[in-house]
Amino acid sequence: MMVLATSAWGGGRALEQLLRCAGLDCVNEHQLTDNPEEADLILFAETVHFDDPEWRTLRQHPYLERFREKCFIYNEADTPWCVLPGLYCSMPRRAFQPRRQKAFSYLYTMNEMVAGPCDGPRPWLYSFMGASNHAARRRILKLRDKRAVLEDTSQYNQWRPTDLAEKERRQRRYVEVLSGSKFVLCPRGAGTSSYRLFETMKMGVAPVVISDEWVAPDGPDWSAFLLRVCEDEVANLPGLLRGHEHEAETRGLLARAAYERYFAPEVLFHHAVEACRELLELAAAAGSGDSVPALDRARPVYTSPLGARG
Repeated sequence: MMVLATSAWGGGRALEQLLRCAGLDCVNEHQLTDNPEEADLILFAETVHFDDPEWRTLRQHPYLERFREKCFIYNEADTPWCVLPGLYCSMPRRAFQPRRQKAFSYLYTMNEMVAGPCDGPRPWLYSFMGASNHAARRRILKLRDKRAVLEDTSQYNQWRPTDLAEKERRQRRYVEVLSGSKFVLCPRGAGTSSYRLFETMKMGVAPVVISDEWVAPDGPDWSAFLLRVCEDEVANLPGLLRGHEHEAETRGLLARAAYERYFAPEVLFHHAVEACRELLELAAAAGSGDSVPALDRARPVYTSPLGARG
């Protein structure tokens, strides 16, 4: 397919990374174009939901007036609504529309030191470092376990770092703890998903998702390496993970393999386009009455107070 990757705001980190992944793409099934007439699909990669939560700039974009049926969005908002069909990192299960949305990974990491896979000893059974911005996280941070590293980073805002040395120190500490853990807890924060999940997979560590409303992206055999724990069962984590400790290494290896196959930069562009193509085909198969993905101009499908990601 011919793909026009763009942003209604003219740029941003998501678009930059999507274009980078297109340049690294090892599948070579889809190509970029700058011509909206030639494009089979137009993908808006956006990171501005804090500045324009109603998506007014996107909704007024001329491409939507001319090519609405082939316009899609990559939307990483913590509290999203379905402004366009497309790729949603944190659309909650209760609002998920399979004909309009595909669950997807984040296009980038907030910590460039996350390289992986990690080698060396793993002295901690499990770990979590993050802001205390959800009940599930607060329950985790109340656990007392000598075999775990649990650190509340609420006082540090990774989105607005004021001290580059402090940012580097914290990022290094994060990687050190992650690489020294047999399991990494990946609880929801303001959104149902977390960068931490995909960073953990990249590092080859076994992830534990604690997010009742999280929808898993298509592709991986998640059950092979992922443990899921209900948000109200956090107190059972120490015993649960001790029971699975003998599986940690294998789960970590399978997590890394799934990352390489579905989420690594060399394949991410391909899977993003394939996900949008499936949505195009679903709309077309629905018949002429629903062949054009509708643009929501009234009430959001899902609304919630905006919050910071962690």
